[in-house]
Amino acid sequence: MSYRTLALLLASALTLLLACTEPAPDEALWLEDSAGERALAWVADQNDRTLSELGADPRFARYETEAAAILTDPGRIPFASPMGDHVYNTWQDREHPYGVWR
Repeated sequence: MSYRTLALLLASALTLLLACTEPAPDEALWLEDSAGERALAWVADQNDRTLSELGADPRFARYETEAAAILTDPGRIPFASPMGDHVYNTWQDREHPYGVWR
């Protein structure tokens, strides 16, 4: 038997094996329920862990303050997107902490 024949037989066997194998169940499928209690609890736990680790860094408070100052600076240049006959952007500042569509 030639190497080519052996390789073709092996490829055929692997193809059959893979075609007959069911995929493993998705263990994190519950995360797709973005409003579900389990997913929200997991996200809250991850946020707590992250903030705890970041907050332990002595530079964090300064970086957070600097980032907030940049994002709320009234002199920053707005980024806009054309849509149809109009141009829109989302603006966030001290008066609009959640942003305003304009």
